[in-house]
Amino acid sequence: MKKIAALLLLICTAMPASAVTPAQAIEMANPSAVEMKIIGSCLLVPRISHYLPVAWLETSPKGNYSEITAISPSESSTGALRQSLHETNYAARVLAFTNTAWRTSTIAESYGQQVCDISDSYQGGPIEAPSSNFPCESLAQSAAKQQTNEVRYAVPLQGFMTSAYDSALDDGWLTGCRDKARVDQAVAANMRCESASLPLSLNIGGSEAKALEALSCVGRWGSLIPRQARGIGATDAAASAMAAYRAMSTAKSHLGRIPFALDTGGGKFQQTAPGVSSAFIPGTLPLPGNVANSNDRKYAWIYWRKVSCCPKPF
Repeated sequence: MKKIAALLLLICTAMPASAVTPAQAIEMANPSAVEMKIIGSCLLVPRISHYLPVAWLETSPKGNYSEITAISPSESSTGALRQSLHETNYAARVLAFTNTAWRTSTIAESYGQQVCDISDSYQGGPIEAPSSNFPCESLAQSAAKQQTNEVRYAVPLQGFMTSAYDSALDDGWLTGCRDKARVDQAVAANMRCESASLPLSLNIGGSEAKALEALSCVGRWGSLIPRQARGIGATDAAASAMAAYRAMSTAKSHLGRIPFALDTGGGKFQQTAPGVSSAFIPGTLPLPGNVANSNDRKYAWIYWRKVSCCPKPF
């Protein structure tokens, strides 16, 4: 018995304390982020609005993710960019929660299943074409890789998640090449995101607004484009959150791999590793005080979307 106990202790000690399975990931959603409200009435039930978790996001300096242990680690070829207080380099991965994960979660159960479905967050949009005459992996090639990745992870994801994006499978993540035209437009207009002074929402008219739209400032985090591994400005947890946001944007706008909307108005971020935080609006800087910095620069987040619906039985 002593030998068995010692062996179990050794196995448990060897496992990373922060590791979670796909089934457990949804349980790290912070219930305080839901903000359930009755906004009207349906035929038999109240019409409600609330936030729900739609994606699990991971970033790592080298792509050796460790938070979802049921998934094989990805390898990134991002290389060694110069590291400083204002320059970061992250590989990123986006995993979308399924409705099964959400509806079987503790949060949904706590509301007696009177909640909206993941599909209520779905919003389409045109796929952005990459810049022409610039070396970049085609959208079709990258999308095919991501599709293969999803099939490869189908069993470990256990029906609770789908693999939406892995930067290790996207050559464009290393260079941001698909956004070259938009970057050139912003540079020509001498526009840049001033992370220390920009408000979270910009209401500016004329050509300046068009340049800012091309730049796509994500609140005080800086510029969405180019969507790539290298980031300048934000540091530590904020830099990871920006990389995760860029990865989601690439998955949706470049590859059409995620169905939910992505913007700073109807979304929230919540840290799940190295600590569990409250939810906050993308672009918020400084981050809330309960957002922790990671010693090994590995982070995990949950992305929330605000939805409204007439609840349906599950």
